[in-house]
Amino acid sequence: MNRRCSALLGLLIALPAAAQDWMLMGRHGECAPLSSLRRKLPEMPDVRSPDALAAYLDGRRIAYTRRDQPLGATTVVEFQVPSAGLAIAVAPASVCAAPPPATR
Repeated sequence: MNRRCSALLGLLIALPAAAQDWMLMGRHGECAPLSSLRRKLPEMPDVRSPDALAAYLDGRRIAYTRRDQPLGATTVVEFQVPSAGLAIAVAPASVCAAPPPATR
C-alpha cells in the first residue's frame, strides 16, 4: 500500500463519528462498545463508526459485506466478515435498549 493511501486510511480511522456514538447491537437491543470486536480482530485500531470499520477492513484487505438498513430516522449497518466469523450490526447508541433498572 502506498504512503498516501496509508495516510488516508489512518485519517479515516482516527476521525470521530459524525456527531453520534456507534455501538455493536445485540439481538435483544443491548449494545456493546465497538472495541469488543478486538476479540475477533486483534489488530483493529480504535474505530468509532461503520465507515471507520469499513476503512480498516479495506486497508487490511479483509473481505466483508456491508448493508445499511434504515431504522426509523437512522440507519443500522450490518457487516458480515466471514474470515473472522463475524455477523454484526452497528447502530447509533441512541437506538440501543436502555439498561435494565438496578435491583436491590
